[in-house]
Amino acid sequence: MRSDVVLEKYKAEFFRICNLPSSDGQQRVEFLRQYLGTLNEFLYERQSIEEIDALNVPADDHPGWKRITPFLAIWDDYAESVIGFKFDDGQIRRLAKALAAIFHNSPELRAAPSLLEPDAPVDSLGGITPRQFALIRLMHALQDFSQVLPPIDRSLVTAIRQQSDGQIPNEQSLSSEIGARRLLAAFGGADRNVEERLRYIFSSARILLSLDCGGAFGLASKCSFDVRRSSRS
Repeated sequence: MRSDVVLEKYKAEFFRICNLPSSDGQQRVEFLRQYLGTLNEFLYERQSIEEIDALNVPADDHPGWKRITPFLAIWDDYAESVIGFKFDDGQIRRLAKALAAIFHNSPELRAAPSLLEPDAPVDSLGGITPRQFALIRLMHALQDFSQVLPPIDRSLVTAIRQQSDGQIPNEQSLSSEIGARRLLAAFGGADRNVEERLRYIFSSARILLSLDCGGAFGLASKCSFDVRRSSRS
């Protein structure tokens, strides 16, 4: 992989640190100081060094993506292999049958978005319209799972309005970094993984605008409510 030069550099550094003496308290403190300092640098510190800068070649699927930490430089190359896993087809079929039994009557238990008036406020959606809710819910779902997110209710809707000059954002406003940052602040996730979270929001908004399907609310109808077809559309 192109990032192997970065991997080998940190492998050697961690090997050196792990071989430091630790027989007394002062040595253990020094070991921890170097280990934690290097780990923090590896995971979180924005770096502009030759080995990482050389990897920042725009990709077709993520043209705005840049490797800015050693971890991202390596993870972008190895993530699929490291976390890749497979399940037996029989297990998948058993799971599918169990889920089908659980959700067989789900259409009767919830309102289908397509049956709601898209631009009429709905109390159960926090007082916003289905069209607005679809967009907020999509951006809500894109946040990483380590962040405990508030439910989409009137409190969150109020926070969103406060951050966005009294307005509920649309795809156009979220396609800018400023609009994305305001929504992120309302979600309460503006203090960690900020650049990545912002990229999820404004990149998704731009994709929605390019699809010309009426925004997030129109995604399902664009593929005739067929998830499998959506991957080919």
